[in-house]
Amino acid sequence: FNAFQSTSAPLRGRPGRGVFHAPEHCSTKDLDEPKMITQGITKSPKPRRGDRISNYYIMAGTFSQIYIQYVFAVKGRDNFLQKPWRDEVFKYMAGIIKGKNQKPIIVNGVEDHVHVFVGLKPSMSISDLIRDVKNNSSKFINEQKFLNTKFAWQEGYGAFSYAHSQIENVYRYIANQEQHHSKKTFKEEYVDFLKKFEIEYNEQYLFDWLD
Repeated sequence: FNAFQSTSAPLRGRPGRGVFHAPEHCSTKDLDEPKMITQGITKSPKPRRGDRISNYYIMAGTFSQIYIQYVFAVKGRDNFLQKPWRDEVFKYMAGIIKGKNQKPIIVNGVEDHVHVFVGLKPSMSISDLIRDVKNNSSKFINEQKFLNTKFAWQEGYGAFSYAHSQIENVYRYIANQEQHHSKKTFKEEYVDFLKKFEIEYNEQYLFDWLD
């Protein structure tokens, strides 16, 4: 089941440990603030959009950032993400996202599912990115032989969009996954997301719940 919907509803939680997060020098405040470097600029009057200079027109730039939280689940009880190695998997996922020139804000989860929060450029397809994250991370888990059986993710995912002002709240919520799920199952959490984002769903086509 693929869900995509914008919202202004904040999520709450406390920071946790054992998760991948954006490095300290990469403040979430600056994630979508483009920085421009100019060289060789004279003190002549600043050209305006639409002005013609040497047969060229000054065009408006495009600066945009889309914030998406992905949620997806493991396939089968034999594929639980185990504590001794799941942080390594989260870091590997963040590397996949960086390799696609996108911004991993935080990757975290528990034994049966993962939350991936990213800053996407408009040129990146939401479905293409999560396809690559799931395919490459499952291959990594199998190559590392973390399990005695073949690892796989379930089909489908949830994708939920947020405003820039909500980044810190979403970050804390994802960082606090382990404590959060001491009180609520993955199924309860996921259905709450769908209701909060006002997404119509048929429970028959949601994940195969392992709780």
